[in-house]
Amino acid sequence: MNTFDKDTAVSKQAEGLYTASLPESWNVILGPNGGYLMAIVLRAMRDTVADDSRVPRSLTIHYLSVPGNESLEIRTTVERAGRSMTTVSVRFLQGERLIGIGTGAFAKPREGIVEFNDMPMPETPAAEALEPYHPFGQGHGPIFLKHYEFRRTMGDEAFSGGERALTGGWIRLSDHRRPDALSVAAITDCWPPAFFVRSKMPVPAPTIDLTVHFRTDIDALQLPDDAWVHARFETRYAHEGYIEEDAVIWAEDGTVLAHSRQLGLCEPLKR
Repeated sequence: MNTFDKDTAVSKQAEGLYTASLPESWNVILGPNGGYLMAIVLRAMRDTVADDSRVPRSLTIHYLSVPGNESLEIRTTVERAGRSMTTVSVRFLQGERLIGIGTGAFAKPREGIVEFNDMPMPETPAAEALEPYHPFGQGHGPIFLKHYEFRRTMGDEAFSGGERALTGGWIRLSDHRRPDALSVAAITDCWPPAFFVRSKMPVPAPTIDLTVHFRTDIDALQLPDDAWVHARFETRYAHEGYIEEDAVIWAEDGTVLAHSRQLGLCEPLKR
């Protein structure tokens, strides 16, 4: 079993009840990374749906408190199972402390009345043609970054005081596990926040909520084990200590895999 699958594994204790371990290797400054937590929760929700033809379409998680590295309890409820869509709610806790809540939609493909794509992948060199990128310098930054490989293709360096909070590039898991819905959910929150480009100093940026819209059946694509995805992250508004960040994730051939939006904090360090 690869590292990502081992570290996002859930153990079913009863119907709608799961547990998971949270190793320290996925920590940011204030506990496990939010995208990593979403991948764990998504795994439990998919097991609850128990229908491979109903794939993730939308998932929103609200992070209520910072988890530690003790065991996580995940409680799922099927709110409704219709002819083609199942809606599942989730609560995850550590002891009596509620860590987060969420809702996901899992559905079969449908026949649309129109098809178009106004989110083309930016033209960029192949990942193999670019040098490895270490967002905070090699050996620095949150420990969870070691689980990914990065190649930057857009935006200025973090903390450079750039004019636009835009960043992104090629990403894959460092153990070269193939991209699927679980890993793409994690990837939407793995790149240093786009507003870091405009900031002059590092600050904690905890996620308040994260929504991912999965725009295709990623698992059905059967992408290669060593495949890269390309991601674009942008923040357009920072006010009263809050920032939003939008992301788009593409496969190497330009297929839109997912797009996401999160609300986060950008407060100065408390001393």
